Amino acid sequence: MDKSGLRVKFKKRLAELSAQQIGRQSEAISKKLCQYLSEQQGYWALYSPLADEPNLLPLLERCPNIQWIFPKVESHTEIRFYPVKSREQMIRSSWGLDEPSGEEQSVPFPQIQGFIIPAIAYDEMGFRLGR
Repeated sequence: MDKSGLRVKFKKRLAELSAQQIGRQSEAISKKLCQYLSEQQGYWALYSPLADEPNLLPLLERCPNIQWIFPKVESHTEIRFYPVKSREQMIRSSWGLDEPSGEEQSVPFPQIQGFIIPAIAYDEMGFRLGR
């Protein structure tokens, strides 16, 4: 099956999930990530979830050894990452996404240890098949 066919297949499966199922799966993903991240440190990028994406925001409290950063769209061509310690530091953007206020100093890309990125699916090589 090609990439677009896989995307359609997984979007359909995702649309069939109830809010409770998404919540349970979000919790399972959070637990696994927290286990992995317990041995990590430094800056890690996380995202504010859309309705059909896993909600991993509990990691902010569960993994205090990580310095969490979130993307903020600065322009049509620029995204910067800013530290966030709690959800209260987020504001709703014109795109309808929760983003950091940008009041803190942005974190340079080379200092970021890792990214947690939502996707419809990943292939066997770890490549993202889309949102």
